[in-house]
Formats: sequence, C-alpha cells, structure tokens
Amino acid sequence: MADCVDASRASSSAKNAFLCGVCEGFYGKPWTTEQRRELFLRMNRMGMTTYLYAPKDDYKHRLCWRELYSADEAEDIQILIEAAKQNNITFVYALSPGLDITYSDEEDVKRLLDKLDQVHNFGCMAFALLFDDIESDLIEEDDHIFKSVAQAQCSVTNNVYNHLGKPDIFLFCPTEYCTTRATPDLPKSTYLKCLGDQLDKGINILWTGPKVVSRRITLTGIRDVIKLIGRNPVIWDNLHANDYDQTRVYLGPYDGRSQELRKMLRGVLTNPNCEFETNFIAMHTLAQWSKNLCESYPIRRNSRVSSEMETERFSMTKYNPKAALQFAVGDWLPELYKVKNLGRKPQASAVAQKDTNMEITMETDDMDVSQPEKAKKKASNQKPSPFNKLDSMRMREKQKLDELEKLTVSDLLLICDLFYLPYEYGPRAVHLLKEAHWLISNVERVANVQTIPKSEHSPQVKEWYEKAIHFHQCHKDVCLVVDKFVNIPNRDLLYELYIYISDMRSCLSLVNSYIKWHGLGKSEKEPFRKAEQEPWVNRGGIYSEFRRLLPVEGQSDMFPPPRKLISGNRVFTIRPYYEEDREDVYKMCLSSCDDGLDGSDIFPDHPELVADECIGCLLAYFTRHCYILEDDAGICGYVAAAPDIKEYHKVLEESWLPKMREKYPRSSDKSKTANLETGQIDGASLTPTEEIIETFHRELRPIPQIVKESYPAFVQIQTLPPRVDGLHTPTLLLDACIKGLKNVGAEGAHTLLHSNQLYTLTFMFKLGFDEINTNEKENVSDVLLFGKLI
Repeated sequence: MADCVDASRASSSAKNAFLCGVCEGFYGKPWTTEQRRELFLRMNRMGMTTYLYAPKDDYKHRLCWRELYSADEAEDIQILIEAAKQNNITFVYALSPGLDITYSDEEDVKRLLDKLDQVHNFGCMAFALLFDDIESDLIEEDDHIFKSVAQAQCSVTNNVYNHLGKPDIFLFCPTEYCTTRATPDLPKSTYLKCLGDQLDKGINILWTGPKVVSRRITLTGIRDVIKLIGRNPVIWDNLHANDYDQTRVYLGPYDGRSQELRKMLRGVLTNPNCEFETNFIAMHTLAQWSKNLCESYPIRRNSRVSSEMETERFSMTKYNPKAALQFAVGDWLPELYKVKNLGRKPQASAVAQKDTNMEITMETDDMDVSQPEKAKKKASNQKPSPFNKLDSMRMREKQKLDELEKLTVSDLLLICDLFYLPYEYGPRAVHLLKEAHWLISNVERVANVQTIPKSEHSPQVKEWYEKAIHFHQCHKDVCLVVDKFVNIPNRDLLYELYIYISDMRSCLSLVNSYIKWHGLGKSEKEPFRKAEQEPWVNRGGIYSEFRRLLPVEGQSDMFPPPRKLISGNRVFTIRPYYEEDREDVYKMCLSSCDDGLDGSDIFPDHPELVADECIGCLLAYFTRHCYILEDDAGICGYVAAAPDIKEYHKVLEESWLPKMREKYPRSSDKSKTANLETGQIDGASLTPTEEIIETFHRELRPIPQIVKESYPAFVQIQTLPPRVDGLHTPTLLLDACIKGLKNVGAEGAHTLLHSNQLYTLTFMFKLGFDEINTNEKENVSDVLLFGKLI
C-alpha cells in the first residue's frame, strides 16, 4: 500500500484540510439550537473547523431516520447551517439508519436519499452515515443479496455518496469502530478489510482508537488501521464523553495522543460531555493540540495565566497537556462571569436537591442544637483537641456568599483536578485521595490518644495530626471554591456543573468528619450505621474513591484499603491478593492440606503440588477475586474465586492444565494408570502425589446443570486453625470475596470437597454452604459439591 497521505499538508481545498472540531454524538438530551450557535462562536474563536450533527437521542437522526423534517424543524436546521457558515464552520449532517435499514430494499434506500436531499436543500454540503452500535448480522432479506454486512454498508454508502455529488466531506462510521470491536481482532477483521477495498476512497472513515473510550491512541495503532481501511481515519474521540457514566464529568486537558498522529489522520472530532457548558476545556485543549501549540484564544501574552506559564517554564510553542489546561482555564474564567441563561432551568433547585440527597446514614456525637443547655454543658466538658483551633477559625472566617471574592485560575484548576479524565485524576485530587487514604489506614496511631498528655505524643501521633489538619484545610479550600462557584453569573454553567461539585464537597465533608471523629478520640457511637446503604451511595470516579474510604463501601480502585479485624487481643487484616503473596499462600496450602493439618511429609518431593491443584489457576488468572487474611505473623488465610465455572473450566483446559501436565508428568507405571477415564484404578494404588498428578491428566468432569444455573461461581477458602479461631473472621474473609462476585452478577457459589475431609466439611457447613443435589445416578468419586446462594 502506498504511504499514508499527510493530512496536515496545507491546502485551500476542504478535501485536504485537517478536520478539527466537535461531534455532538452522545446518548442523552441533545443540545439546544441556542447552545449550538454559541458552540459555533467558540469553535471559530478557537480555530476549529468542523461540527458533526449526530445526537443519538434526536429521534429523526437515528430511531425514525426515514421521517422528513417538519417546517419548524427545517427552519431550526437551516438556522444552524447558516450560523455555522457565518463562523467558518463546516456543518456535517449525519444519519444513523443501521438500527432497522434493509440494505437491499430500494424503498429504504430511496427514503435515505430523500432525507439527505432535504437537508442538502437546506444548504448543507457535508454528510455522514453512521453504522455504530448496531447488530453486525444481516437480516434474511439482505443475506440473499450481500455476502456480508460490510459489503451491504459499502453498497448503500457508495450509492449515497455518488447521489450527493461526491461531497468534499463525507464521513462513515463503521460497526467495528475501534480495535476491541474488530472481529476476531484488528489484523484479521474481514469487515474492515472489505471497507478498505469497496468503500469509495473519497469517503472518510471514523475511528475511536483501541477502545470506545481510549486512554491513548498510538502511532502503531493508527498504522495498523490504515493498512486495513486504505486511508487516514478521522478520530471520533470519546476521551471527554460522559454519557456512559453521568456521575462523572471531565474537565481535564486533551491528552494521550502524540502530535505525530496529526500527519496520519484526516481529522479529530471530540465527542464531549453531555452538559454543553462543561466542554470549554475539552474543545480549547484539542484546538491547541491540533496546532501543536500552547496558547490562549485570543492570545493574551500579558495575562495572569501567561505569567504563571512562564514561571513554570512551560513551552509556549509546543503542546503540553498541563500547559494547555492552564491556558484553557485562563480563557474559561471570563466565561463564568458572563450573564448567560440559554433556556435551561435548574431542576427543583439544584442546590436544595443535592442537600437532601446527601443524607447518608451517619451518626455524629456533635452538640444537640435543639437543647441549648445540654449543648453548652457538653461544650464546656470537651477536651482540647488539635482541631479546636481550626474549628474556631472556620467560624470566624465564615462569610456570606455575596461577600466572597471571585474565582481565580487556581480555583478553576482545582475543580478541573477533581473532574479530570476517565483514566486519570488531577494532581491535587490524587494528593487529597492519598492523604485521606493514609489517614484512615493509620487511625490506630491515635486510637487512645485522648488519655495521653499532648506533651507525650509520639512522633507518629504528631505526624497523623499534622496530616489531618492539612486535609482539613484542603477540605475547606474545596468548600470555599464551591461557595464562590455559586455566585457566577453564568447560570447555565452553574446549573450543569453544580450537581457534580456539590456532591464532591459533601463527600469530602463526610471523609473529613470521619477523620476528625478518630482524631477526637471517638465517641461511643459508630459514625456510620452498619447497614446496607441506599443505591445512590454507589457512584463513580474519584467521588467513589473518596466514598470507599468510609466504612460504607467496599474496595476502592486506586487504594484497596486493608480491613482491620480485632478478635480478642489479635488484629487481622483482609486485603487483596498480590503476586508477591504466591509463595506464602502456597506454603499455607501445604501446611493445612491434610484436612487442616500440615501435609509437608505427605508431599516431600512436590511442595507446590497441592496449591497447584487447589488454587493455582485462580491465583494466576482470577486475581480480581482473591483475598488474603493476615495477622502479625503473616498470611493465615485466603479466599480465591472465579465468577463463572464455565470460564474457569475453559481457562483450566486451555492454559492451566497444559502447564501442569508439563510440570508433573504422568506416572510411568502403567499398572497404576489404567481406566483413568472413569477414575478406577487397577493394580497397585496411587500415592497421594500420584493421585493429584493424575487429576491433571484426566478430562474435566462435566459441570452439573444446577451448578451452572444456580451456583456459577467457584470458591476456595482456607484458614489456619491454630491462628484463626471461630467463624467471625473467616465469614468476613468470605464476604469480601462474595461482594465482588455479586457485583459481576453471580447469584451463587460452589466448592469441591472430599468426603473424608471432616474438618473442612464442617467448616464450610458453618460458613453457610450446603451439599448440592445434582440428581446424578452415579458418583464414581468421593468428591462432593457444596453450594451457597449469595
């Protein structure tokens, strides 16, 4: 194939110009006409050139694509097309007929042409056909005409392209629009190969990168795509899209794409947040990236933000995401103080609504303001605390909202850090999260501090309080920024963003209160009720990271917090399994394999054999559902699971058992290996070592239907009897695993036990497992199935 065209080469022809702009292609409420007109103004100021009209929830774009526009609708579209022209923006009109089009039906094709002709008559000169997020199989009527869905789509698209006179800009979104959607994989995709061969070379193909939401788009990845489709793709970039998780919004810079990509692309269109006013940063930084520059629009070299940039010695002539963010924020700040209300009203007062939503089941030991005398007496009896001074300062510094100063560049950068990018949090957000995680992970340092004079506090106690006071101040900074934000005249932005920043403030307040509760020596009450929380408690992004630090949720994404358990005078920790734990877990398996007793003397030549059979595959391929129990002496328990027994058996057969057969060759004594298919042994009996090795060489037993339907997860759990007494700690260990299994849809779990394992059988029975009746007529082995609904 000829070398890819340098799409960035200067040309006055729209056919060769680099397309940089915005794609309104998200699921959710489409933007209004007024917002789109404002969009074109901003795009023009930022040097963007292209707008793709493709809102998924505009029913005449996708669901009812055959219907022509009414007179009123036609007027709105004409207004948009004219507004785009006035701002030097190419308006690209897209249709998504893939949900129900019959490719071989002449009437369907005619309706498609009629719809596009109507929009062409409005003055639109650029078009797109989108076949994303649809079934990839042909219906019966088309199956007799076309060899594949790719051929069918190429036929219809080429027909439309020629009918419209081969417009300079015509975009096509494939069904396989990213690497992970390519079948069976990218190099072997017959679908994409067909597009490259049969789609007219004047048609540009949209591509989202390695994933639907791609963290990075690499030169190698684009080269591989170009080889298949025979042209430079246009990137439909979902980096800032939030329609899949509207508990999050993205205010970070355009990142993860080398500027070297530009010469290999036809263009980049950002498909940003659903909330229109939140997309200034996404657009601004993409515009900077497209020019390979860091600059503001219009360029203000003497502005405050430019001075800050020079102080930090950022390059003013080459794109840098951090520098680009600061320039974008500098230009965004004046937008906050423009009076704007393009028609969107807050829903039942966003501020009041969020206050009621945040009533999590927290009980505090604060003063009862309804009983003044009791509160006064309680305050007089309060012991001095490192937090008292800060609290009194907060009361003195409290101001009315209308007395607060305006937001600064630094304030906006803090907000951007808290709502950064899908795969990344901003620097100050990470700092806050790390500080909170450290404080909550080290609360034992101040467990009994109230009984110790301040002069006798250890360095560890002082360090904890210093960090706690620092976090308290950071929390105050966030609260102040939120209060300032309420005052901005741009009410459209306030109504769209307040729900996010208010949630963040409330969450940080809970974390701060929880830290203070520990620092003040704890009251008699627990600060959170030990009960299942409301569904709205579960949120995504950094909001969820902070919430999971509180004892109302499970494992966090960035910092899986160890769970401290106190049994008598002993402290246990439940934490995720790590690769470096393998040796200790294997040793523990051997030391408890004889129905809770040490089996080292049974397997002297193969110390890893028992663990390889029992949990080796789980630790190697299903680490997400593996947890460790530790005490002061080290690992004393584990639980490991696979959420789907069918997937587990597949991994066993294809990956694990071949390795084990090579590691443990079958016995050369044929008298011991007869009738292995049925489990019967003729002649001399097998040793325990040989018996386990033979299991690696036999075929896996079929999975009973009741197990697949009702107990699909496979679980192995073990604790060391001398060090773990009772059932409380093992139950919590099992619960840590079961919560993860429930989150991925498992409704039950099972395990395999030998009938002669009396201690283990009793142990699993007490943990809630019962024998499963598989209704099998014969059971040739002594293996029993135990299950538990979760």
